[in-house]
Amino acid sequence: MRHGLPHAFCALIVAVSCLCCACRPPEVTPEQQEQVSLRQLVLDWVVLDQWPAGIEQPFPDGQMLSRYTTLIVQDDGSAANAALKLPGRSVLILDLDDIRKRADSEGDFIYLRFERVEIQQDKATVRLSMMWALSRKTLESGRSPLGCAGAEVRFARVDTGWRAERILSTWRP
Repeated sequence: MRHGLPHAFCALIVAVSCLCCACRPPEVTPEQQEQVSLRQLVLDWVVLDQWPAGIEQPFPDGQMLSRYTTLIVQDDGSAANAALKLPGRSVLILDLDDIRKRADSEGDFIYLRFERVEIQQDKATVRLSMMWALSRKTLESGRSPLGCAGAEVRFARVDTGWRAERILSTWRP
């Protein structure tokens, strides 16, 4: 019995350490920081209506996100997503399977998907879509929203970060 207490104490320390590590976002490398910067610029444009330098129009149907206090971004395997932040809102990164499960349990909602974030030296292209996560109930009813909206933007590196050169395309239902 004397030996059980130290082992239990060690197990508790390990468990607490694991919890602390799980709460901490993964470290972002300098290369990934470029991805974070670009993704954050576009996310702020979509959700907060803060137009990046060089963009002179709102994101298509971005106002549809104004009612959401938690924004869901589809996990595309990039550590850059974990660093995304929105003042006064939560950003939740989920894989497609978890998005579907959430729609089934909570009802239909809009989520964001970075379809392309490509950096080539001093140029970058970001493509983001607002997608509908439809519950099984909605799918079985035969009713569904019209579709998704999105945009693809070309950026150029400037001294202070990134500036939009032009919007390559936008779409909406």
